[in-house]
Amino acid sequence: MQAAHAASASDMMIAETEIVRLVGKTLSEAIRHPNRIYGIEGPEGIGKTTAAKTWCHKNPGVARYVSLVGLTSKTAILQVIAQALGIGAIYSRTATDLRVRVEDILQRSKLMLVIDEARYLFTQGERMYSRPEMLDWIYTALTNFEVPCVLLCTSLFAERMRLAEKQNHLELAPVSAPAQIPTSTATSKADLLEVAAKLMPECGKREAKCAVEYASATKWPLTSVVGLVEDARDLAECEGRKELQFTDLERSIKESRVPSDCAQDKAFETTETKPARTSCKSVERSFQRGCNSP
Repeated sequence: MQAAHAASASDMMIAETEIVRLVGKTLSEAIRHPNRIYGIEGPEGIGKTTAAKTWCHKNPGVARYVSLVGLTSKTAILQVIAQALGIGAIYSRTATDLRVRVEDILQRSKLMLVIDEARYLFTQGERMYSRPEMLDWIYTALTNFEVPCVLLCTSLFAERMRLAEKQNHLELAPVSAPAQIPTSTATSKADLLEVAAKLMPECGKREAKCAVEYASATKWPLTSVVGLVEDARDLAECEGRKELQFTDLERSIKESRVPSDCAQDKAFETTETKPARTSCKSVERSFQRGCNSP
């Protein structure tokens, strides 16, 4: 089942969406200019992570992808990087030992390091008492040795950088070649249809259109269409089938996706956001509208 989900994510990114093209272009450019730190900044849920992971998966001799989500220490970050490089990151190793080994591999191989959730390079508290050690490490141990590096982030990265500069009275070296994805960027229905078709090659246009209509009514359409197909595949596999059917999508919408989406909306609901919240019924209506239209 996990293998099927991994394949689904990979298949999705064969679809040449605008986000995929921008991420791929930036990663390719970063390879050609290893003396710069590149950044890809954009809102969450638009496909930056999946595009970068798939690009790295397709170019294993060129790049390694790591995610720093939830990591709060230098040792934890180095362990994740070491694992991506195939180094035996035994948890008892000291940060110094890991750092030396990681630096040696990267500086000799010149593998590009693609770092997702780059805001975790900074301390996550309200007060920063020192320079961001891991960001400094990227400049001194990687960029100065022409090891390509790309940071994937949201606007929170810039906020953390400004906070670090203000509270410590310093000026950090900027990310020299940022590629910004505007907050207004939305994955078009044409892109979503292409993604859905890649994820469900055994299905027809009706199933793809239904999935897109559901996803378009949610906050993060690209993430939603992938999640819908994965949940539907779970249902099919539980019934001993390898191929999706329309009923799997319909059950996934009604039994899993819509209740989950609405529960999340309710959990984060405030007086200000309540009027703009998409209702469960409107999401279901979008799904049915897509299924009934020619």
